[in-house]
Amino acid sequence: MRPFPLFISAAFLTAAFPACTESISTGDAQRPDLFAGKVDSTVKPSDDFFQFVNGMWFHDNPVPASEKSWGIGHVVQQEIYARLRKINDDASKAGAAEGTGTQKIGDFWLAGMDSSKADQMGIQPLEKELKMISDCKTRDDVVAAMIRLEPLQIGIFYAGFYVTQDPKHSEEMTVMLWQGGLGLPDREYYSGKDSANIKIRDAYVAHISKMLSLSGTPAADAEIFAQKVFDFESSLAANCRRVEDLRHSFANYHKMATEDVTAKLTSLINWNDVCNSFGIKADSIVVGQPEFFKALNKSIRKTPVEVLRAYMQFHLVSAYATYLSKEIDTEHFNFEG
Repeated sequence: MRPFPLFISAAFLTAAFPACTESISTGDAQRPDLFAGKVDSTVKPSDDFFQFVNGMWFHDNPVPASEKSWGIGHVVQQEIYARLRKINDDASKAGAAEGTGTQKIGDFWLAGMDSSKADQMGIQPLEKELKMISDCKTRDDVVAAMIRLEPLQIGIFYAGFYVTQDPKHSEEMTVMLWQGGLGLPDREYYSGKDSANIKIRDAYVAHISKMLSLSGTPAADAEIFAQKVFDFESSLAANCRRVEDLRHSFANYHKMATEDVTAKLTSLINWNDVCNSFGIKADSIVVGQPEFFKALNKSIRKTPVEVLRAYMQFHLVSAYATYLSKEIDTEHFNFEG
């Protein structure tokens, strides 16, 4: 994979104004131009501008064997990780007083680093949520469970329910709803006819089966439900907008009264209840793709409850796989990573 671009705008200035390559003037102060030394002068910008701009940096910073891409953002993130680790390590050894922030940070870090305990507990940390899902007998039960799980940010049935600046009124905050609820990146993965997509879909169904099995479903049942979960996601994907259609901001902005989102789009989901689960009140909601939520309502209504349970179980365990046993984490990483 080609590395991420690095210094395009700065190097463009370097190329356009050669006299500025020795130093950059900031008032009366002079300081070295950090970008000039990263330009690959052996390449003409008219032949390969990317290589001209970024060539020397990538020569000095090759993509590590453990990574699928690399850029300055990754280097910065690695430094942040190192600093965070030191903060956590120091807190865990500080012997801080009970109830202090340092004590809480240290205990949380030690709990997270105890991989043996995680392996021993297996799926146990999610027992309460899994029982809530397995107790669902009706579609109303399913929706009630979804609403209770929503604050855990699992992304079931749709991708986004979040508070953000109103895209048309930046001085106001609004609730935003966005299509999704898929385990694969976008709709094309579910419908593509090429061999690559077919291979990915086959691997995904096997992955769903394995994750269901690891979270308590008998292996034979997990295999059957895996295909049905995939079929349910396919019904959602078929009503998702294409990636290119999501780039049009105005076409993905539909502000509606909260009650109207329930009444006109998803009669099974009361959005005031969803808002209340977050402790917020919203008179209106910006819906990105109204047709998706209409279709979602139909898909929930026609899908057997046991399939909806399996779907929620899979997405719950997937969302928290990295915090569970090594077996679950490894299965999740091998597919998602």
